[in-house]
Amino acid sequence: SKVLAEDVADLAVALAISVTRGTVRGHDFVRDGHWEKGGSFPLGRSLRSLKTGIVGLGHIGSAIAKRLQAMGATVAYQGPRKKPVDLAYFQTAAELADWADLLIVTCPAMPETIGLINQDVLDALGPGGFLVNIARGTIVDERALIATLARDGIAGAGLDVFEKEPHVPEALRHDPRVVLSPHMGSGTLETRQQMGDRLVEALLEHFAKR
Repeated sequence: SKVLAEDVADLAVALAISVTRGTVRGHDFVRDGHWEKGGSFPLGRSLRSLKTGIVGLGHIGSAIAKRLQAMGATVAYQGPRKKPVDLAYFQTAAELADWADLLIVTCPAMPETIGLINQDVLDALGPGGFLVNIARGTIVDERALIATLARDGIAGAGLDVFEKEPHVPEALRHDPRVVLSPHMGSGTLETRQQMGDRLVEALLEHFAKR
């Protein structure tokens, strides 16, 4: 819903920056004293230089596209049908991934999207590519993602959702190229308040009609 879209979009961008710039690793690097000992921190990638593909251009996908365009990134999308927007459209997730440097998954979980981000899509994204998933864990084939990371098939991933939450595979938990968050896309005070307000409004309307 539109209520959630803005906060989820913020988190998607935060994860995209975290995984491309290494902000979580940077935090550990400073906290663990490596900087003070004269260590050098690796260079990140500039978000605006990355071609960003959005899988599913609904309320959330559109809100992400707006933010990324404001940052100067080139954005394209994939979905079941073309929309009246000024963005390049790709018919399949694999074609979008082949074009993109950063793939952000925002589509709903439906029978046709389960496992949509499979081995072929990850291979198309390639060794320099980044994946961000703020949709549902079942949309990304987790085993394929782990196998791809193990052979340096992609550069990193930012994940807010997982196949069997709250279980997160050890391979993802211990990979420094992966930024993890606990399915907190809509988890702000403001959004939860609005969600509560909407529920109360709907209930009042329901009983008024009766």
